[in-house]
Amino acid sequence: MKVTKKMFSVYLGINPSKIKPYYDDYVKDLGLKRNYLLISDVARLDGVTIRYVSEIMGVKLSCNCDFIPKLKS
Repeated sequence: MKVTKKMFSVYLGINPSKIKPYYDDYVKDLGLKRNYLLISDVARLDGVTIRYVSEIMGVKLSCNCDFIPKLKS
């Protein structure tokens, strides 16, 4: 699922009007060719489960995603 800047601000606990630099840093740190984040991208970079990220963002997922995605080397 694509992460909006509003969802990302809830996850980080930052005011939505100040979230853009943090969002852009996550995209850059992950080395993405696209300019948006997925829930799995956030979980991968932070080393937490997809379920944890989605619960904080207030998103209901249809799967039991209780694993930590691996970073590509």
